[in-house]
Amino acid sequence: MRAIIEDLRNVNKSFLFAYLSLAGILLAYVSSTSLVTEELYINQFGEQLTYEQIMSLMDMQARYQWYIYPAIPLIYLLKIFVVALILLAGAIFYEIGISFRKLFQIVLIAEFIFLIPSFIKLVWFLFVKTGYDLLEMQAFFPLSIINLLDVEDLPAWSLYPLQQINLFEIVYWLALAYGLSLATGEKIRKMLVLVASSYGLGLLVWIVFITFMIINVT
Repeated sequence: MRAIIEDLRNVNKSFLFAYLSLAGILLAYVSSTSLVTEELYINQFGEQLTYEQIMSLMDMQARYQWYIYPAIPLIYLLKIFVVALILLAGAIFYEIGISFRKLFQIVLIAEFIFLIPSFIKLVWFLFVKTGYDLLEMQAFFPLSIINLLDVEDLPAWSLYPLQQINLFEIVYWLALAYGLSLATGEKIRKMLVLVASSYGLGLLVWIVFITFMIINVT
């Protein structure tokens, strides 16, 4: 594990970011073209809309999706920047010397973890649960607590918070702590406390904000 992280740290950050962005775009493209099918829309909206309206909705969705792909690198960049900044605030609070550049690199490497659930989701609906509806596809998150519940019985505002309680988020925290430990020489337990009290608090605020927005929209 240490050797893998050391190898990644020696790779140019621009190349790492390019790989991350391309992988994210590819997964988004394959998911939108393979999982969001005409049959799915007809099953979902067949009783409320005419066939022509459904096709119009799909066309609008497809056009909108092409604006999403170029935004994916920007979204990654913004997330990595913000998480690194939050970790820097935590490092300053705990009087741990580490540069923002190193923090950015640690967060960039850790972000690859979230490509795994996206890939699993794609494989799951393509080959395992082929009979799915739109709500199941949107609510599904691999190895999260939401998969233990019946999403149809849950209020809309609860879906996002429940998705965030997942194994990959825990692995992400551990990866950040391990990267910080390698970069600073501090014990990983101390770095995990730093991650929990900085990034963890920031994540909690973000989840509350998104939940509040969903409640006000729905």
